[in-house]
Amino acid sequence: MTRPATPPNPASNKTARKSWTDEDLTTLRRMYGNHPVKEIAERIGHSFFSTERKAADLRLFKRNDLRVWTNADDEFLSRQYSEGKRPVEIGRYMGRTAKSVCQRLERIGIRRPKDTRPVGYEYSDPKTGLTRRKVADAPLSRTANWKRVDVIQWEEINGPVPDGYTLMIANKYLPRAPSNLRLIKKDELWPTLIGVHLPPEVQELAQLKRQIVREAKKLKGK
Repeated sequence: MTRPATPPNPASNKTARKSWTDEDLTTLRRMYGNHPVKEIAERIGHSFFSTERKAADLRLFKRNDLRVWTNADDEFLSRQYSEGKRPVEIGRYMGRTAKSVCQRLERIGIRRPKDTRPVGYEYSDPKTGLTRRKVADAPLSRTANWKRVDVIQWEEINGPVPDGYTLMIANKYLPRAPSNLRLIKKDELWPTLIGVHLPPEVQELAQLKRQIVREAKKLKGK
């Protein structure tokens, strides 16, 4: 008697999280000191955040993070941070990672002055070009005090962004209007950005383009 086919399990359609192999760990240890985390993540096929977490678990450090902090470094760090510069900006100027800058700030007890800008104040993020608006003034939740204006506009039409989701521009050649934004799961954002859903030959072209852009930025910075 023929046994009836087992109905498909919907849960089996979910993408399984990739396990860390010995080869992945070896590559991570070898490259982490002097390669960008994004580049390492692409090489070993893990997400940016998974790669960063694994590096923290292994107590890996960037080569620049191992340099000794001098009194002059601390004075510069204190001055820049008090003027409102972000750790990533300070680190880029000093040749250190944002993580190293944050750890040093905590070590020497430097805190940024209270943000006195009023609710409703807007500024353009120099790194992304996106406009952010101050929406609250909670002293213990500085990150939650600010929100991207395009997200605010999208939520005015569609309601709050659901938990576990974020907004992604649908067509990068069109303005960042609410109609040009789409919901995407946070754990699918990075794979979508690097194009893991594309055919292999297109992925290779995308990776080559990213390498060219990185090299162009290095040459521009010289």
